[in-house]
Amino acid sequence: MKILSLFSRSVACGFLSPADEHTEAALSLDQHLITSPAATFLARACGDSMQNLGIFDRDLLVVDRSLTPVHEDVVVVA
Repeated sequence: MKILSLFSRSVACGFLSPADEHTEAALSLDQHLITSPAATFLARACGDSMQNLGIFDRDLLVVDRSLTPVHEDVVVVA
C-alpha cells in the first residue's frame, strides 16, 4: 500500500503559491475508498455515456462487489 501526501490547502488553477507545497499528514486512499478489500477492484471507464453522472472517459473506478445495489445506483456489469 502506497501512502500519498495531501496538500494542506486546496490547489488553485493557474499560478501556484509557494505556500501550496506544505503538506498535511500522509493519506491512505485504501482507508478512504476501500471498505471491503477482498471484494474491491479497480476498472477504467471507457466512453462518454456517463458524463452526466460525473464519470468520464478513462476515469479510474473503485468497484466494491460486496455492496447490494439499490434503485438508481451505478453498477458495473461484466
